[in-house]
Amino acid sequence: MRPTKLLTCGVMAVALASLTLAACSSEKTPAPTTRPTAPAATARPATPAATAAPAATARPATPTATAAPAAATPAASGPVTLNVVATDNAFDKTALQAKAGQEFTLVMENKGQLPHNVHVYQSKGGPSVAASEPQVTMAGQKGTLKAKIDKSGSYYYQCDFHAAEMTGTLTMQ
Repeated sequence: MRPTKLLTCGVMAVALASLTLAACSSEKTPAPTTRPTAPAATARPATPAATAAPAATARPATPTATAAPAAATPAASGPVTLNVVATDNAFDKTALQAKAGQEFTLVMENKGQLPHNVHVYQSKGGPSVAASEPQVTMAGQKGTLKAKIDKSGSYYYQCDFHAAEMTGTLTMQ
């Protein structure tokens, strides 16, 4: 590079640095000394005084019990449909119930952005009992699991894609 171009570049760099420092200085513009005034109060016509109701005595707050979310329960007869919503990464229900020996349908709606499914096992890590179709349910879609489990007891269900986070218990009564 020629010395004149180097000198020109150096002068431009110093000028740019000066402008940057000037723009970032800590001087502040003084605040205005006038303040807005509040609107003048207007007179209201006189109204007759209302009679006050006797004051209620204050009671100490009593704690209320919060009920655990109820498990989805099957209908007494006819086709049984259980519904569960999958989000990223949780099922809205972690406890479902159906009647042993009766066919049921489990509809899983994917309201998340990731793919999900629902898969029932005899136990965590145990043999498969039933899985939803399609095996991969994309965002905005529903997967359906149809099964008939004859033996009463507790079964484990999960999303195979997020097995550490998306789990639940299916109780066959």
